[in-house]
Amino acid sequence: MNTSTGTACSPSSSETDWNHNLLLTRSGSDIRTLPSIEEPESCLTCNTFRQALERPKRKDSLEFDNYEALATVTLGQLEGGVGCPQCQQIVRYFQSNGVHKYNSECVLSLMSFGNDAFRLHCQDAIDFDNDVLLLSHSRSLNDESPYDPEFTKEDLVERREETPEQYFVTPDRFEISVAQLRQWISYCNGKHQGACLRPGPSTTSHPRLAIDVFSSCLETIATPIQYVALSYVWGSNQNSAGVFETDLQSLEALQIPGAFERSWTKVPATVKDAILLTKALGIRYLWVDRFCIIQNDKKRKDEDIGSMDAIYSQAYFTIIAANGRDAEHGLRGIPNSSSGTRDFEPIFRYGKQDYGCVTVPSERSSTWHSRGWTFQERALSRRSLVFYDQTVKWECLKGSFHEHLGSIHTAIDIPVDSHDESARHRVSAQLWPDMQQYRNYCNSYSKRQLTKQEDAERAFGAIITTCSSSFPGGILYGLPEFVFDIALAWSHVKVDGRRKEFPSWSWLGWKGQIDMEEWTVHHSASGRILHRRMVQWKKQNENMRNEDFANIDNTYHKWEQWATNTTDDPPEGWERRLIKKEPHYYKVAIDESSNRKERLLFGNPVPLVSSRAPRRLSQSPWSLYIFAAVDTAKFVLKQPARRGLFKSHDDECVEVMVHDLHDSWAGTLKTNIPSAHYEAGKECLLIAIHHGSIPWITASRSAYPEVAQFQVEPDTEFYKDRYEYVQVLWIKLENGVAYRHGAGRIWANSWYQQTIERMDIKLG
Repeated sequence: MNTSTGTACSPSSSETDWNHNLLLTRSGSDIRTLPSIEEPESCLTCNTFRQALERPKRKDSLEFDNYEALATVTLGQLEGGVGCPQCQQIVRYFQSNGVHKYNSECVLSLMSFGNDAFRLHCQDAIDFDNDVLLLSHSRSLNDESPYDPEFTKEDLVERREETPEQYFVTPDRFEISVAQLRQWISYCNGKHQGACLRPGPSTTSHPRLAIDVFSSCLETIATPIQYVALSYVWGSNQNSAGVFETDLQSLEALQIPGAFERSWTKVPATVKDAILLTKALGIRYLWVDRFCIIQNDKKRKDEDIGSMDAIYSQAYFTIIAANGRDAEHGLRGIPNSSSGTRDFEPIFRYGKQDYGCVTVPSERSSTWHSRGWTFQERALSRRSLVFYDQTVKWECLKGSFHEHLGSIHTAIDIPVDSHDESARHRVSAQLWPDMQQYRNYCNSYSKRQLTKQEDAERAFGAIITTCSSSFPGGILYGLPEFVFDIALAWSHVKVDGRRKEFPSWSWLGWKGQIDMEEWTVHHSASGRILHRRMVQWKKQNENMRNEDFANIDNTYHKWEQWATNTTDDPPEGWERRLIKKEPHYYKVAIDESSNRKERLLFGNPVPLVSSRAPRRLSQSPWSLYIFAAVDTAKFVLKQPARRGLFKSHDDECVEVMVHDLHDSWAGTLKTNIPSAHYEAGKECLLIAIHHGSIPWITASRSAYPEVAQFQVEPDTEFYKDRYEYVQVLWIKLENGVAYRHGAGRIWANSWYQQTIERMDIKLG
């Protein structure tokens, strides 16, 4: 290679700081499956990368967030290397994998994130998920122990000094290693007992039907069993005539041994491969909704769907079929399957070193990740075997293993925080009303799509069942009653239409993405939002007389007042502690379901349940309507509000400034109107739902757009002051019924100067 010609330039970064990545690893000499791309001698970009890769690298970290930049080029420079197959491979990858506003000025950086491990990082990309790694190994794939589940991060420094460890593995494109899958399961069983895997099958719940993969038939289940569950996409033909599934007419025949073998050509490819895999792993039972729920027995089907939380949370593990658009895609690489082989990225070569190119694509780009029903299936699964982008990985509550990553990466346990929205497949009942956890589930689920809009609540029902026991009063149409007037303040991001099977005041009543900024929890007294209830909401069911109502619980304010009450004795069992001169409350709680102690520390005491085990709540037929006497006032919707440097895209719902009838600024409102269709200047009717108070500095950091109206410099004294506002809903009256069209905040000084009228409303 000619090393004297040219280097890559380092242009300025693009407008956004969104990022996209490609990760690389050095490869051994025995690459049996993947083709190798030769580096042309004259390629300037490859020369730049080679020089960077040959420099000594850091050995102190394998963490993704500790990498350093070694070289930078632009995508335009890569495009210019028309004779270089490596550069063209990289260009094609970033063109097809989520680069936002792809152009030749996008900056591509070669990053180091540890010894012999690299990533290609592209600015102006949608997210970090579609990474490609260049991961190195220094031993042949013919070595006796290419995979060592006992190898841990702590071993890294000592053992790499002695013998460099392999950590790029070339997967077999024809067959997944069932032995490796067994190792992953065995490692989790042994190392994570009690965390990921409960000892023994559940003694409280079990499926009523399961596929016996050894007898190839359905079996009625009378006692708890060990079983694998399947999560997959049915596809557009799920309602077509002649779909092979269990119904009242076929149930008896499907219980005869050999039933599935005799009907093998009618079984969807993904289900066939799941049967083959379960059998190869030596597990007898597989649960698949298509066959283990009697599709035309409405009563029993509703009962089974209502038990989805138990089905997936009690499974030995769940097979996640994240590939393909329907059930005919199959699980590629399963032994004896006819679903086809797998394709992998080629081997890259820089200088005398080979690098295994490992794509880590965004699962969220798959059809599986866009479907509503699949959300709760993964969220409730404690352990998952995930098939996506031609590869397979294992995920559990404590860590993950990847088919193409060797000892170092696979052995590191990765703790998962249920408050982290990226941990979209972790849900568990808590001993306290965990608003932040539930908020993340609602936000993520709202991005999913449903074929039948009437399924919106049922497809999320297992999450509701799991979380309901933690909230006094339960959850009403997706909103926790305990914090009902706060929960009402959710807002639209995108609207694709109404679901008239559900009320307008619930996020379930709308198709499209939502945001629950107002549900944010601040644990310190000085940084949190304080609320004062202004409305007592009531509900009604079909068994009540017209004049009878039941109060919605909405009692959070009785607990929240302890955030500022430092004189009275706290509730029994709670201990007040001053931390950085602010009151916090401590308690040791006991989970009766597991007899385990949990130490709790919050900004105020919270109501606790005795067991985190989900309990079945009685499903009272509550009406779509809620009732209250509310304060109302009229305002005018004005120009769109801006959050920092950003403005709404045309398909996003617009957030607008609100003025009073004298044209003085009053607040902001998030509407259900797409930006492209918004017209300013219209009068609106607002109702007050609670009074809020937030420190100015917290409001500024939370990007409350109205804060800019006050133009006050934050200093030490200023931190003591608070922004007082009234949380409102925008309603429209139709035939005596009020319907929600937006939510917002009105500056308290402005609200109380308006003409306030008291109104009894029926909100539908």
